[in-house]
Amino acid sequence: MAIDKNSTIFEVCKTAVDSSNSFEELGRTKIGAEAKKKYIQSNYDKYREIAGDSKHAVLMFTTGYPGYDLSLKEIDEQYRYNNELMQQVAKRGMENMTWKCGGCLVENYHRMPDLKMVCYPCAKIPNEIKPRKILNRLPDLDVWYVYDDTKAIESDSIFDSNRAALMREIESGLKKQGLETSDTNPIKAINDMAEIADTLKRGKIPAKGLPVDVHVVGLNYLKNLISSVPNYMHRSMGTDVEELKINPFSLRKKWDFDSQGYNYVFDFLMAFTILPYSANSKTTSQQKDVINLVNQVRSEIFSMFTEEEVFDILCNVAGPSSKRRIGSPFVMNQIKQKFTDWRNGDFEKGNWLLVSLDSDEMQRNQE
Repeated sequence: MAIDKNSTIFEVCKTAVDSSNSFEELGRTKIGAEAKKKYIQSNYDKYREIAGDSKHAVLMFTTGYPGYDLSLKEIDEQYRYNNELMQQVAKRGMENMTWKCGGCLVENYHRMPDLKMVCYPCAKIPNEIKPRKILNRLPDLDVWYVYDDTKAIESDSIFDSNRAALMREIESGLKKQGLETSDTNPIKAINDMAEIADTLKRGKIPAKGLPVDVHVVGLNYLKNLISSVPNYMHRSMGTDVEELKINPFSLRKKWDFDSQGYNYVFDFLMAFTILPYSANSKTTSQQKDVINLVNQVRSEIFSMFTEEEVFDILCNVAGPSSKRRIGSPFVMNQIKQKFTDWRNGDFEKGNWLLVSLDSDEMQRNQE
């Protein structure tokens, strides 16, 4: 049963947890993992199409899930994390209470900025069951678009930035594809995920997309970050804990500059993949330059560090939840094998994120 503004805290959390668990459980079988793989490929194809239609996207890449788990096997840490939420609800005796956030989101969210700005400081409900804490249990994608940050463009009336033009194109593309960030409508995001998990269990590719975080950064800015990774890895081995931050403009309800940003050393080592716009698209000179730079830096890293040292650095720069995830034995083994492949020059060995889903196959299996 779908949740709404009148649902209890237990119903909301259980819906999110059950759909997350069901999505994870697909990794128990080869058939289930293959269904998940095809679905994720179909998601990325929609974002590739947005990039291909754009006049200002010069590159796109992805970080995070599922790049660190290309086998798509289930991860025990996800179950522990999901179960933690249900334990927190039970411990506080909140099961039968109405989820106040539901009514607030339905009645007031159109007047609010994004969830981080409004919900985090709200004192009316415990932190554990605020919208973003629940949404964090759902699988999602991080998609990054890159613009030329060296010059402005001339619009109809004013000189505009490539970034602003790209932002408009992305918003238009998301609307065309029927995609939206989870912040746009959190209740819908939870209900959609329940439907997605159920559809995948039945062997079909859902038409609805996974929740997504969309970011934009400049090309030269990104290249400077990539080049800086080895130096910051040296710092991560010692007492200097200064982080190499990537600070994008991120689309939540609207575009905001992410001043907190993300640890780019972690993103680069854990799961950084430049995505071609399609399987048949010609790689541009700008894309080739960045791909070559990425692989050059990967080679440089392994001229200075062993696989074990690189893995230790990854753990050093990981947050608590990411560190627990890395600690899953087969995730650890996948990452270490990737590092061995990098040392050997096999930079994208087995990376099916680079491959588009065949359109005929998608149409046959989609629901």
